[in-house]
Formats: sequence, structure tokens, C-alpha cells
Amino acid sequence: MKRSYPSGAEKRKKQEESKKFLAKLPKLTNFFVMPGPADNDNNANTITTVSIAASVEELPVAAGADSASPGCSSDIAANVTCTAILQDEEDPSTAAAGKKTSAFTFSDSDNNDDYVYDEKDDNSISNEQLMSTSSHSDQCVTLELEDDPALWPKHLTDKERCSIVQRGPVQSKDRIYPKNQEGRRFTNSNYYLQMKNGEKIKRSWLVYSEKNDCVLCFCCRLFGNREKATQLNADGFNYWKNLSAHLRQHERSAEHITNMDAWRNLSQKLQTNTAIDQVNQDLIALEVNRWKEILRRLIAIVNYLAEHNLAFRGHSDKFFEAGNGNFLGQVQLMAQFDPVMREHLRRIQAKQLSDTYLSKNIQNELISLVAKCTTDAIVERVKTAKYYAVIMDCTPDLSHNEQLSVVLRIVNCELSKGVSIHEHFVGFLQALDTTGKGLCETFLGQLETLGLDLCNCRGQSYDNGSNMQGKKQGVQKRVLEINNKALYVPCGSHTLNLVVGDAAKSSVTSISFFGLIQRLYNLFSSSVQRWSILKEHVKNLTLKALSTTRWECRVEAVKAVRYQLPEIVKALTALKEYATEKRDADVVSTAESICKELQKWPFCVTQDRSPKTTCSSKQIHIEDTIRTTKVNDDQ
Repeated sequence: MKRSYPSGAEKRKKQEESKKFLAKLPKLTNFFVMPGPADNDNNANTITTVSIAASVEELPVAAGADSASPGCSSDIAANVTCTAILQDEEDPSTAAAGKKTSAFTFSDSDNNDDYVYDEKDDNSISNEQLMSTSSHSDQCVTLELEDDPALWPKHLTDKERCSIVQRGPVQSKDRIYPKNQEGRRFTNSNYYLQMKNGEKIKRSWLVYSEKNDCVLCFCCRLFGNREKATQLNADGFNYWKNLSAHLRQHERSAEHITNMDAWRNLSQKLQTNTAIDQVNQDLIALEVNRWKEILRRLIAIVNYLAEHNLAFRGHSDKFFEAGNGNFLGQVQLMAQFDPVMREHLRRIQAKQLSDTYLSKNIQNELISLVAKCTTDAIVERVKTAKYYAVIMDCTPDLSHNEQLSVVLRIVNCELSKGVSIHEHFVGFLQALDTTGKGLCETFLGQLETLGLDLCNCRGQSYDNGSNMQGKKQGVQKRVLEINNKALYVPCGSHTLNLVVGDAAKSSVTSISFFGLIQRLYNLFSSSVQRWSILKEHVKNLTLKALSTTRWECRVEAVKAVRYQLPEIVKALTALKEYATEKRDADVVSTAESICKELQKWPFCVTQDRSPKTTCSSKQIHIEDTIRTTKVNDDQ
């Protein structure tokens, strides 16, 4: 009768084969790097670093270890190098104190830089420990890949794969899909699996590529075997006639089910923070938050300097040097009280950072970004109000370039605040052509850049220049031809200034009066000694020059003479005596001439009436101006 169980020889043979098989496997001790005796003397605990490597030939050398064991490989799906922490038996003294010491050593798959982190609390990561962790610019940047899978890199890294999984597949159902040569196209119904009982199950793994007009499998594109590439995980499938059958065949394949399982597992681990490289992910997240806090402070400095109209740069671009500018000076000041900025400067001085975000190029970029955000906010307000009016004016700058300033005026109607009027400056435009046609084209180009419609413009306000208010070729005429509802209203202040200025120039007495005040100011202001003589006799109001652009500003020059005429006469007398001692004939002649003119009856009457002739921002005395001019002409 034949035995139904193996004999002893067969059992021994199987045991020998099992021993040989186990001997070929890498030993467990190969995964451990034991610290030397010196480490045991210095540390109360024994620290063992375990490195799990995927598809690599050598294990990374742990910080503080003398050597690493020879390579071992494993068939782990994710190509990630991470560190596990094992703790041996605690020393009795350490256990009584209730403290633990652990060391993290991890290596990025895209970077060869090693990072060391010491954990002193039980399961917490403190700010001081974070500050001692060396960083790299790649870990401070959030990966942003396109939603279209055809635009993804051919070979995805672990960071890119994790970023895509966290975002998930994007199924856009609002677009119109193009037809192929056969007149067929992809439809939104392909996103669902039709069951026999009429139930529809969503194919969350199916994504459409707008670039290549094809569909791909999300999970197979991320986790599929590139050597066994199919159309759904490589270039895409766009044979729409057999799409339904091909999708049913693909979703039942073993490879797709495996990739779906890998996708779900990775997504769940990333959501629950239980991934194999979670320590690495946590440190990267903390580093990202640190850079966000730094940028938030830099943007606050940019806003402060911009609001107070202060220059950013100085003669030097180095820290803790005289004349390094307001921007770096504000950073140094903030570092004295803020731990985040203090640690940032410490790393810069220790040359631990290659990207400091403090250079002149970054400053200009931050200024541009803040300006763009401000402009976008203004445009959003204008679009909310819908209707607006435009105010423009040209003026040359110090570099002799003509600049066109554009201001938008809107009316906000809010239930909580009521009706309010706001004026928003939207920028300086370089006007290469100052004709009506050139300025109009510059303005229309700015509106197109801002995304505003000229049809919603309801008003224009410019000065009285011919290129702006011209009836045939001016800017207002060209805008009215496009939008006849944009009514033109000339600037009232500029118009009044021109009227009063021309009225004053038509009177000889008025011209002589203001000319005498200007001569008086020029006489005393041309020398320091003369001005000191004036200050000895005139204690309150000082002499001022006449303004050539604003007529209202001339009232201040007239007030100084009207209310202090006796003191000014005494100052002129003292100046004449001083010039006589210095034998300066021109000054003696000028001082004596002005002194006589100030004491004449026409000047006394004119200066007594002149403050009422000037146009005030609160009240305009046009009638007094005309009446005074007539009286002076009669005299």
C-alpha cells in the first residue's frame, strides 16, 4: 500500500532546500546600521536607523554611521527612500527620566542632499528643530502640473505622482469635443458604465486629453508598467467607434485592477498621513509653511515701502552694511524681533541657502505682483460699478518722457454704506505720440489691457489743451465717435485758472503789482545775508514766490506783503544800508526802488484788495476781481 504522506528523506530534503533558499535572502541585519561604542557612551539610548530602499543598489549611509551594509533590493512599488526609526532597550536612567532621543535621516529621490532631524519630544516637531533642518529650494515649491495627462512628463517622479494623486483626475464635462474624420467624437456618456439593471457607475479613472483628443486611464498612466504600455496608459485611445468595448475590456483587466488598488491606497495614505515617507512629507510641509511665512513678511515690507513712497535699494545689496537700502533695512529690523526672519538671516549668513528671495530681481517681481493685485482689485470694483468716467493728464518726468496719468472715477451703491464716489489711479502710460490720435490709442490700449469696455464710459475730463479737448482731432472727439455717451467735461480748476490768469494779464496795474511782489522775493532770496536781514524784521509770514501754474497759490505771496508791509519796508531800509556799506550799487538801487513802490497809493489799494481777487477753493470772488480791475484801470 502506497504511503499518503512524505517519507523522512523527503522531509529532510525539503528542509535543506528551504535552508538554502533562506540563506540566499538578505539578512535582517543588513537593514540595520548599528552605532559604534562612542555613540553608546554619548547617548543614553541606542539609536538604530533603518533604511528601506526601493529599486536601488546601495542603502543610504545614515548620519553618524561609519559605513553602510552592502546593497539589497526589494520589489516595492513606490520608488521612495525613507527612514524608519527603531529604538532599542532604554537605559534605566533614561527610562526613569521619561525622555527619548531619535534621529531621522532621509534622502529625496530627486535630490542627493541629506537631511538630519532630531526629535526631542515624544511625537511632536518643534519650531527650533525645524529651523535646524537644512532645506533646498525644490522642497519649498509646490508642484503644479497640468490637468491634461498628455502634458505630464513621460517618466513621473514620486513628488509629481503624489501631487497628481492628491489633486485627483479632472473630468471636464463642459467642453465641446471635436469630431474625427469619421464624424465621431468622445461624449460625456463614456464617463459612466451602464449596468444591465440600468444603474450607472462613474468611471473616475477615465480622463480626456484636450491636446491629443484622446482618453487615458488615470491610474494606469501613473502606476502602469511602461514596458507593457497600452493605448490607455501611454499615448491615449481615440478610436471612438470601439471605445465602449475597449473601456469594458480595460477595466476588467488584471493590470488595471492592480493599478486602481495602488491609486486608492496611495490616495488614502496621503489623506490620512500614513504614507511610507510620511516623515519626509511632514518636514517638507513644515518647510513650505516656513517659506510662506517668509514671503508673507516680505510682501508686508513691500506694501509698507510702496505706501510711504520710499526707495527700496541703496548703495549696497549686502546685509548689515551702511546704505543697503530700506528693503534690506526693514528685513534686518524685523529679524531683531521675529524668529522666522531671524532664522532666515542666520541661514543666509551660514550659507545654507542658495535662494534667499531678497535680491533686487525678487524685489522688482514682488513690486510687480503687488501692483498687479492692486490693479486687479480696482478693475473688479470698476466692473462691479459697471459705469465709469475717465480723467487723464500729461506731464513730463525727470527723464523728459511724457507720461499720461489715467484715473477712473466710479460710483459705488451699497446697501450698508450707501452711495459713495471713488477715484482710482490705474497707472502712468508712456506717451510716445502726444497728438490726439496717439493719446487716444494709448488710452484705448490701456482699457483693453485692463479688460474694460469703452461702451460703459459715461464721462471724460481733461485739461484745455488742444490735443485733449480739440473739437475735431482731440481725444474727447475721438472717444465720442466710439461712444457718444462719454460726455466731455473740461477740468473746472484748470479752466478757472486760465480765466483768472488771462484776466489779470489784461490789466497793466495787475501785471505791475504781481511783478513787484516777485522782484521783492528775488531781492531777498538771492543771498543768505539778505534773507537773514529779512528774518530780523519779518517774524511771522515769509515772502513767497509767485506760482506760474496755480493762481490760488498767489494768495499766500500777497498775504505776506499785505499783513507785514511796515516790517518789509524796514527790512528794505536795512538792506539798503547794508548794501551801501558793501558798495553794491545794484542792490541799493533795487531796494530803494521797491521801497518807494510799496509805499505808493496804487500798490496799497491793490494789495488790500488782492486776497479777494484770488480764487479760493471754498469761495470764488469773480465779481471782486472784475471790480478791482476796473478801479485800478480808472486810477
